[in-house]
Amino acid sequence: FMGYGSKKLNVDVSFPGKLDLSRFTDPDNRDDLVYRLYGAVHHFGSSNGGHYTAGCMQQACDPSSSWFDFDDSHVRESSYQMQQGKSAYILFYKRMQLAAQR
Repeated sequence: FMGYGSKKLNVDVSFPGKLDLSRFTDPDNRDDLVYRLYGAVHHFGSSNGGHYTAGCMQQACDPSSSWFDFDDSHVRESSYQMQQGKSAYILFYKRMQLAAQR
């Protein structure tokens, strides 16, 4: 949204499935700073109204887990790639365990 909420930005949004924040922290304290995307909220419409949907992994942070889209009473299988785009509004990341990163 721009200004005082008068206009919704309508640009493609790309974001990583695996987010490593270690380069932004103290080099001596970089353990467990990798996060995996497990959900996204999508908004379709304008800043004055619209419709929200969600995409979520079946098992959070399991890279082999399936993605699903939730739209009111409808659920369908999806993918990480289908979470990308102009509608991405809120992203959910979960911190990965250090042993799982190896």
